[in-house]
Amino acid sequence: MPLSAKDSNDRIEQLITLTDRLMTMVDKESECLESRQPRAAAQIVEAKAKLAALYDTEMRAIARDKSLIADAKPELKTKLKSRTEEFRSCLDRHGIILGRMRIVTEGMVKAVAEGIARKNQAPSGYGQNGVHGTIPPLRPTTLACNQVI
Repeated sequence: MPLSAKDSNDRIEQLITLTDRLMTMVDKESECLESRQPRAAAQIVEAKAKLAALYDTEMRAIARDKSLIADAKPELKTKLKSRTEEFRSCLDRHGIILGRMRIVTEGMVKAVAEGIARKNQAPSGYGQNGVHGTIPPLRPTTLACNQVI
């Protein structure tokens, strides 16, 4: 649902407010991830996605039709540009945090999988009687994950 603005100034003011709310949410999500509280971060995701979709819709509309903000005060346009740059920096920081979390998570999953593989590895070499050891049937392995990173 697009913003319902009275005029160009109102549209930009609403976009600035929207950008500020998005930055706040992204920063909060980053804090949750850094403090290893993924459940708290997950609670933010849905609202953040809705705001991000609205932001994307509005910014695309402005990119297509510059007249939507053509009559706006220059200081409001400058403020929006500044806020957009801050938002991009915020997203860059968030991307770095998500990248770190992905690397840590992948490393943990890989370590667990390798440990299970070693545990279930068939014996190699010869047994006590000079014959290859019998291979025990491999049991299915289950892996439980908790949401703490």
